[in-house]
Amino acid sequence: MKPTMMLVTLAMVVVPSTAGGIGDRLLRTFTQYVPYPVTMQEATNMGWKPMTTGSDCDPRYGIPYVNASVGLTRHEPTILYFTPGGNVSGVTVDVFGDKTPPGRLVEG
Repeated sequence: MKPTMMLVTLAMVVVPSTAGGIGDRLLRTFTQYVPYPVTMQEATNMGWKPMTTGSDCDPRYGIPYVNASVGLTRHEPTILYFTPGGNVSGVTVDVFGDKTPPGRLVEG
């Protein structure tokens, strides 16, 4: 089965911190709260590994990390991106399926 890439809405929540910042946690909220790392150090401690060799950084997104204990699967389709400084910079989700969606999902 070939993975199909497309834009998906996934509820990701940044939980407000008591220090007055924009948040101190990143959670996925589909049937349960699943914590995600917000720094490269937390990602490493939680078993996430870079998908690229060394510290290859995509200038548009950052350094991609995947949960190494399960890999990139239907049940864990999330890739987290980090800046070279170690902060989370983005989230993508792979959508797995047999069919390519018709046409473009987003016009522009």
